[in-house]
Amino acid sequence: MQYLVKKKNNNGFYYLYLIESTYDPQTKKHKQKIIQGFGKADEFEKNNPDEYVALMQKYGDKKARNKTAQEQTVNRFFEENAKSSANLELLSNVKYLMPQRVAHLALRKLWQDDLLMPRFFDYLVRHQGLELEYSISEIAQYFSMLKIIYPSSYLKGLELSPRFLGDPMSEYSADDVYRCLSVLAKNKDNIMRHINKRIDALVPREKSLLFFDCTNCYFETAYNDTYWYRRKALRQLKRELKKTDERFNLLSKKECNQIIEEDPLYLKRLNEIIDSYGEPLRMHGPSKEKRFDLPLVSVALVIDDHAIPIDFKVFAGNQAEISTMIDVIKELKTKYRINNAILVADSALNGTRNLCKLLQENMGFSVAKSALSFHEQVREHELDLKTFSPVQDEAGNDTSLLYKVIDYHNTKYDNKELDENGKKTKYVVDCKLMITFSEDRYNRDISVLEDNISRAKRAVETKEQIKASATGWKSFVNIGRADEVQGNLHPVEQNASDSETDNSDKKKAKSQVTVALSINEDMIRKRRQCAGFAGILFKEPPKSNEALTPSYVSRLYHHLVQIEECFRIMKHDFEIRPVYVREKESINGHILLCVIALIMIRLIQRKFIEDGLSVTAQQIQECLESLKYMILTPDGQNCIYLNTLEADRRNCLRNSKDETNQADWKLKEKLLEILDCRANDSINTLAQLRSSFHVKKLSQSDYQTDLLKKYYCGLQPDMQN
Repeated sequence: MQYLVKKKNNNGFYYLYLIESTYDPQTKKHKQKIIQGFGKADEFEKNNPDEYVALMQKYGDKKARNKTAQEQTVNRFFEENAKSSANLELLSNVKYLMPQRVAHLALRKLWQDDLLMPRFFDYLVRHQGLELEYSISEIAQYFSMLKIIYPSSYLKGLELSPRFLGDPMSEYSADDVYRCLSVLAKNKDNIMRHINKRIDALVPREKSLLFFDCTNCYFETAYNDTYWYRRKALRQLKRELKKTDERFNLLSKKECNQIIEEDPLYLKRLNEIIDSYGEPLRMHGPSKEKRFDLPLVSVALVIDDHAIPIDFKVFAGNQAEISTMIDVIKELKTKYRINNAILVADSALNGTRNLCKLLQENMGFSVAKSALSFHEQVREHELDLKTFSPVQDEAGNDTSLLYKVIDYHNTKYDNKELDENGKKTKYVVDCKLMITFSEDRYNRDISVLEDNISRAKRAVETKEQIKASATGWKSFVNIGRADEVQGNLHPVEQNASDSETDNSDKKKAKSQVTVALSINEDMIRKRRQCAGFAGILFKEPPKSNEALTPSYVSRLYHHLVQIEECFRIMKHDFEIRPVYVREKESINGHILLCVIALIMIRLIQRKFIEDGLSVTAQQIQECLESLKYMILTPDGQNCIYLNTLEADRRNCLRNSKDETNQADWKLKEKLLEILDCRANDSINTLAQLRSSFHVKKLSQSDYQTDLLKKYYCGLQPDMQN
């Protein structure tokens, strides 16, 4: 679509441009580019009046052109379909339409009847004696739905409300939404416990198999909570001082800060206020998305074998992933009475201490272990493929995957935990190590290895300046220190321990320039030796009588992709990050809504599976996003609602050879049938829509009515106090 626009530059002059707007289905956004510039708008209009009029007639006034296009669409619809429905004869005066989304209504039965969320929140309010001016259920349901079809900030979500039929957030303010997030966070355990009870009633599951993983979410701010807590505490302390000592009212902010920093009593009070805020949550730490410049929070998630979330917990961004697992498992056991379950996790969480703690909690485990982390004795004596056997599938047939099971023993002394005698705590784990080999994995590892070797050789030939790294092609290079005076190269220890180098030497070494010195042949030999191999540490729960078979362990590890898919959905589809809130309770409330949205997606997928169909989360997301009704009105007051799904059906009938369109339409039909809100009529009144979506109250808000009059009917909206 092309249109004219006047843009103001930095000097205050308006310039005339011809703009082309195109819709990108991947990003779901409109992209604009300048086709032609005409210089200053007033000069062009003065010097070229005929050309200006012609351009305005062809490209000008975007809103007017949109209105004309809408009128043409409605007229064409009536002309083409006038003979197909008697109801259309009653709409001869309709000239204007307005799109309205209905995803929140489509999900209402799932929210209301399957999960029983309104009933639970009503009980919560009565039980805790909360006096609220807003509905927790309505706000939580709307923003959970919005995570699925249109991820955005909470302020943007309020702005989008008029685009949904009935304007569901018309009665609520931004303060109501943020207060609701706080209430959700405070009652997170009760909410998740209720949802799990409802899922147990809907989906047969035993919680004997748990999948655990961690991820992190970043915030678009440069400062972490340590900085913000101090600023917040300073403001609070200054308010206290101004109330008790009038002299502080005469001082500037800078002078007050200086007095506080220099007085030990004031500093002590400042630290007390900071401590009262609790542990900081948004902190800088290792980021999986390489956003080291931004503060993070870590999210630990546990799902069942149906890929339905059971629970989650939010940790500070600087807390190591490996330290989060035991805390989450202990809470799970207490809240959901889980015993003799098997925990499946990736290699980042397979520490000896974690595995011992799991066994102490009567939990079994099946965790990945990288072949590069195998002990040298295992690499030298246990990787002979002649001693491997093929893994069998569920039908008992041999697969291309080979395996070998050996005993695994490891001991670790924890420096941070001391026993009664002041000695380091000893952790010992005895389990099985299943070593697997895949030909496809071998070819992939060798291909990556050869590419890295070639890149490393180029760096050595050119003496490229690099820093030491344990990953990528840089791990195949021995680095050296460049002497600026003599030009000599000195080798640098890449793995020097803390005891070998003091802090001053570290700072000095860090500031020195290092270059690629030679190829690390030992690392290359190790990578070739481990190519194609992987490991899985496993052990049955202590009180279990059934032994884990190699084929079952192999399937468990491959199911680990389910939890990775959960994080992918929340990150890329629900856009769980960047996080647009900063208070600790709001952050927990935000992540809770994302998890609830994921649970609703999984329940919908289960309903499809019960009917013998399989759909992805993205397909459900696209179907819900496309559910719309068009408001048709002659005067902005009397409205009739056109079901766009009916238009899709007719397009499919006209283009019977287009299998993609037919599949999309059938998927939408099936989704509405599963959600029990199927509307068969092409033209509906508001009363019919209430019946179709099983809602008692559904009407246009005053803002929607004024919007319809102003932009779609060209009428002056009623001014109300």
